[in-house]
Amino acid sequence: MQELFKFDVTEVAPLKRAVTDLVVSALGDAGRPKAELIAELRQLESRARAFGAEAHIVQVLVSGRRLLGDREDLPTPQVRGRG
Repeated sequence: MQELFKFDVTEVAPLKRAVTDLVVSALGDAGRPKAELIAELRQLESRARAFGAEAHIVQVLVSGRRLLGDREDLPTPQVRGRG
């Protein structure tokens, strides 16, 4: 799968802009398959959660998935042991 996002998932503004543009484009084209974009957003969400991204970053990704019709929640990663 080709990676649609090529920037740090901790950068909120470009992430929000990219997710918004892609989701709006996908929603505007009824014939465009949404499964690949949903899969990419799920992967980014998993990566963001695993690296401890702030809640608003994860929320951008969750919102994008939900707008595309994905209702499945991703599991919250285990907290790594401290020291």
